[in-house]
Amino acid sequence: MTPVKLPPSPPAATLQTTWIWMRRNLFSSWYNSLLTGLSLGIVYLSGQSLLVWMNDQAQWTVVQVNLRLFLVGRFPLTEIWRIWLILLLGAAIASLTLAIWQPIQRRTGLGLALVGVLGFGVIQGLGGAGSDLLWWLSIVMMVAFNLVLGPYWAARVPKRLLARSLPMLWLVTFLAVIWLLSGGWGLALTSTRTWQGLLLTLVTALVSIVLSFPSGYC
Repeated sequence: MTPVKLPPSPPAATLQTTWIWMRRNLFSSWYNSLLTGLSLGIVYLSGQSLLVWMNDQAQWTVVQVNLRLFLVGRFPLTEIWRIWLILLLGAAIASLTLAIWQPIQRRTGLGLALVGVLGFGVIQGLGGAGSDLLWWLSIVMMVAFNLVLGPYWAARVPKRLLARSLPMLWLVTFLAVIWLLSGGWGLALTSTRTWQGLLLTLVTALVSIVLSFPSGYC
């Protein structure tokens, strides 16, 4: 007779209930119980004070009035389409890389979908134009397309080729971002002094990612 192989039993940790986990990790001794209670009290008092400040004392109108300044600094308003195109390129290369090297879990997909829906709400709440909504819709569709396409490429393209091509795509994206920000070659020139706010943070992050590829793939 052929022996029947039983499926492996799940780890013991997965069989623990929430209460058993809490007793073992939070209330295993009297001093752990005391620390847990003190931590919960601090979180409760801090959260309550934060909610009171957010509802009664915070001046949110300052943020709403200066939101564009926070996001893009003094970048020319007539060239904002460049910022949207940069976001589209960044979302495209980032989502494609993520989908190729890390299979998207259901929770991750739901989280990205929630971000997409919230983005529409934020744009409408801030009085964004119809073009802003179209740009955001393009970004959401591009991310969704890459999340579906990424596993296809990962299964059919050799990993060695992907390891060489993805850094090149990031490098090309980086050069395109610098061109869109600085101008030239058919675009109006913009000074680096206008690279401020969240825009500068994104550019710095992109530079760091591009520079990390040589050491990461050697």
